[in-house]
Amino acid sequence: MSLNPAASMWAGFTASGASPQFELPTGGTLVGGVLLVSALTAVSGSGGPTLTCYLDVLDASGTFNQVIALTAQSSAGVQTGTSSPLAVTAAAIGIYRLRWVISGTGQFVGALVAISQ
Repeated sequence: MSLNPAASMWAGFTASGASPQFELPTGGTLVGGVLLVSALTAVSGSGGPTLTCYLDVLDASGTFNQVIALTAQSSAGVQTGTSSPLAVTAAAIGIYRLRWVISGTGQFVGALVAISQ
C-alpha cells in the first residue's frame, strides 16, 4: 500500500487497515464539509472480495468518530460520500484517519482521496 497523508491519498490496498492521522489542507481548521472518494480500478481474488472505506475525525477527548461510511465495493467504479465533522461531533478538532475493510481474499488496486470542501 502507498500512503501520502500530506495529500490525503492512499492507493494499492491488500488488507484491512487504517491510515496514520492526518490534517486536510485547511491546516486543521474545520471549514464546511468533507468529501471522501473511493475510485476502485480493479478487484482480484476469491470469496467475493469487497472494499469498504470510512473517514473518521478526532475529537477533543481523543476519540475517533465516524464521519463517512461508503458502501462496500466489489467491482471497479467510483463512490463518494460527504458529511460535516461538526455535525457528527461538536468537539471535532480537524484530525482525520481513513479506515478500510477488505473482505474475501484478493488484492484491490485503487485510489482513495479525502479532501475538504
